[in-house]
Amino acid sequence: MFKIGFTIAFFMAACVPSINTSNSPSRRPRPEVMAAASRIIQQRLGDSLFAAMVAPLPDETAFHPAVPGCSDSCLWPWRTAYFVLFFSLRPSNSSMPSGLIAVPLDTSGAPIPGFPPYGAPSCGAQPSECSFPISEDSARTIAKAAGLPQGIKPWSVRFLWLEAPNVGSCEICEDHFLYHYHSGFPTYGWEARSITDTTNYSANGWVFLIDANDGAIISRSPWSVIE
Repeated sequence: MFKIGFTIAFFMAACVPSINTSNSPSRRPRPEVMAAASRIIQQRLGDSLFAAMVAPLPDETAFHPAVPGCSDSCLWPWRTAYFVLFFSLRPSNSSMPSGLIAVPLDTSGAPIPGFPPYGAPSCGAQPSECSFPISEDSARTIAKAAGLPQGIKPWSVRFLWLEAPNVGSCEICEDHFLYHYHSGFPTYGWEARSITDTTNYSANGWVFLIDANDGAIISRSPWSVIE
């Protein structure tokens, strides 16, 4: 559980280089690379939860070639070719949306230092991190009780891993991970967003992050965007 009392400003995700992530046959991982990704997730979730909740998404695998001239100071691990392998996380509560797990590995199947799997809770050590008793309706009730402004449009409420994945460009990630904050929270939760004001060129409002396992308010933050 994460309880953060200070305000976190909204910001747009950092721009990343345009790189070719096509999956030609020569750029698909060998079976042992997928097996290595599965083992990493299994170690985090534990055997029973891994078997019950996780399914591979091989068609979504992305290959990222090394970027010429990229040194150790690069923001992403672009100095070496790597794969990002994806898995769905299906909560036992059938009313909950599925999560997404992203595992970056080099082409040999080895983890990249400093780039852990994203979307994989440590349920083996803390089984409550995979219980997900807080439904969307419950999250809306919690947000209302906590004072999320009603706003001028219906709220947007999304089930997300509350941390941005450091895996480079990733279209499939946009609907499953939290990108727009200075710091992340490695757990699943609900993002409840209200819009309190709009103009032709801007919008602003408030967003509450709610832990999907215990209903705690993780953060209350104003957000704004200017076109």
